[in-house]
Amino acid sequence: MKTCSYCGKEYSDDAVVCTIDQAPLVHFKAKPRPLIDSGKASKKQIQPITGLRLLFAGGFAVLAGMSGFGLTWLAIGIAGGVRFKTFDEKIVFASRCMPVMVAGGIIGFIIGFVINNRMAM
Repeated sequence: MKTCSYCGKEYSDDAVVCTIDQAPLVHFKAKPRPLIDSGKASKKQIQPITGLRLLFAGGFAVLAGMSGFGLTWLAIGIAGGVRFKTFDEKIVFASRCMPVMVAGGIIGFIIGFVINNRMAM
């Protein structure tokens, strides 16, 4: 049995071109059945990890980490601005909060990396 390479119409083995669109015919090959038929639609296949995918994941994670650092900085800045009145008190407060900002950046990086791996891989 042959099928049209363009429209998929089936023909006998002696036909050469499709009568509808004049496309060449190819021998029909049945698709192999999976060994285990669970009856459910298959999930998205896992793509191989390539250097480009790792670069993309790393870049996205760095951006997410910077966003986490920035949001933490914004929250600390607002809290310090409300709580402290002089510039020197605000600077001391911000310098003491640096570990919290770094933790916000690291948490943002990890969340970005995990989300990217779930979505892009």
